[in-house]
Amino acid sequence: MTTHCPYCASSMIFYKRLAKSVHESSGRKSRLMFVSPEPVDVTSTYLDQQNIDPYKVVSTQLKNLDISGTPTLLIVDGAGQVKHAFGGKLSESNETIVLKLIDRLDEHSKVR
Repeated sequence: MTTHCPYCASSMIFYKRLAKSVHESSGRKSRLMFVSPEPVDVTSTYLDQQNIDPYKVVSTQLKNLDISGTPTLLIVDGAGQVKHAFGGKLSESNETIVLKLIDRLDEHSKVR
């Protein structure tokens, strides 16, 4: 994610919904983490302005994660393995899929 990416900006509505789902569901083990090539304070300020409270914000070059564009949403299991990847602004059907995949991983207690 970057603060100047128009697709990231248009994805914020879903990210807010995702954050709410992760934070408000009892027994949920999943965590919402944002990775950006920008400094942590820049990304954190941007997310705060969007009223999104992530578990963690990390700054690294996207190539370190083998990611070529933003936004990229990764669903990672408890062992740190990427299980699903979605690039760009998600369609409504892909947003629903992401929420269901996270629910499924939480049911198996593998998401951190």
